[in-house]
Formats: sequence, C-alpha cells, structure tokens
Amino acid sequence: MNKKICDFFKLKGIPYAEASDPNNRLLSICDAEDLLSIAINEQIAIIGADVYEKKRDGRYSIEKTFDLAWSCDCNDGEDITYKSYFDRSIEMAKIGLCGVRNRMKQDNNQLYVNYVLPNN
Repeated sequence: MNKKICDFFKLKGIPYAEASDPNNRLLSICDAEDLLSIAINEQIAIIGADVYEKKRDGRYSIEKTFDLAWSCDCNDGEDITYKSYFDRSIEMAKIGLCGVRNRMKQDNNQLYVNYVLPNN
C-alpha cells in the first residue's frame, strides 16, 4: 500500500476488529475527506467503502447504514489501473461522502467510513 496512506492510517482512524489489518480502519468524515485528498494526489483509486455507525455497546455496525456503501466496478476491458476507473472511483467517493454527511445531519449522529483501497 502507498506509504502516505500507510502513514495516514498510523495516525488516524479507529481499528474495529481485533485481527484487523492496520490499514483497514474506520475514519471520521473529516479523516475520510483527508484520505480522499491523499488518494487524489497520489492517483490511487477508491474501490469502494462501507459506512458504520457506532452502537451503544461500543461496537460498529452497518445495519442502519448499508445503503450508504458504494463500490466502483470496472467497465468491460478496464481494470483499477486505468485513468477512467480512477476518475470514476474518485467521483463516486465524493458523492458517497456527501451522502454520509447528509445522513449525519439528518440523524444527528456520527458515522465512520471504511474505504476499500488497492493492495499495491
């Protein structure tokens, strides 16, 4: 994974599973927007994201936020290294974060974003 993104995850985000990959973290909306900026600058596609809500027992759940998740599929003959895929994935991430912000305002709660990023 990209060094800038790895460094970002060392400082930001919330681990939400015991055996979780250190680069697989929940991000506040502000941190999710910051990571999106890094992805844009580093030309790293955002494959998708799940959105979590913190439950009263301290766990995180997608039960009420599954409709906010998104993924960017490759078109025929395309893979995640294509510029067209990168551009589309970034646009989807921007739209997705807007949806998260709107839901947070509507429900007056805090939601967390877990991006799916390329492994390399």
